[in-house]
Amino acid sequence: MTEGVKQLTQINRSFIPNTLREQESDTVFRVPLRSDTEKDTLFLSVRETDAADLTKTDHPLGWILTVLLKEHADKEAISNALLEAISHINTLDDAQAKQRDNAIIYLLQLILHRRSAAEQQDLLTLIDQHTLGMEVETMAESIIEQSQRQGETRAKQDAVLKLLQIRFHEISQDISNRITSIHSISNLDSLFEKVATAQKLDDIDWNNFDD
Repeated sequence: MTEGVKQLTQINRSFIPNTLREQESDTVFRVPLRSDTEKDTLFLSVRETDAADLTKTDHPLGWILTVLLKEHADKEAISNALLEAISHINTLDDAQAKQRDNAIIYLLQLILHRRSAAEQQDLLTLIDQHTLGMEVETMAESIIEQSQRQGETRAKQDAVLKLLQIRFHEISQDISNRITSIHSISNLDSLFEKVATAQKLDDIDWNNFDD
């Protein structure tokens, strides 16, 4: 079971996505429980699952989920969950360094996106004090910067889409998808200007604005 869990493939983004958006659904994974080529669907109803069941394989994912269970608990409860999870994550050897790093990053994201600003520094300090050989403060700053960039990019994508709707009314899903695939701020700015001056949609050469 443990080896199978290592190879699980997430098929939705409800478990700690980049923006940590609240979603009703729990996590859904495709897992090679029987063979490498034949995968079963594993549904994890996290909030209804006992912590002991989540951690029975001692996989990092299970310990991360025990912290997720406490996302809305008081500061003491989530601190205790963090300490227990980190104590197990720290036991991963060098061959599992990538898993260890990702696990800590997920915990940092959880704190930065789900806990109040008043608690964040203390919880980040707790992780820093109990994590071995990792620049937790630097990692947290990187996550914050990435979130800010993603927020700016999304705002500019929305502005282009809104202007297109105002000027040309119905916008196809293909055009909408194309705009949301553009992440360059300068390209989005240039596209916004083009949309503002174009007489018709055919005047816009979308290839000029791809990343």
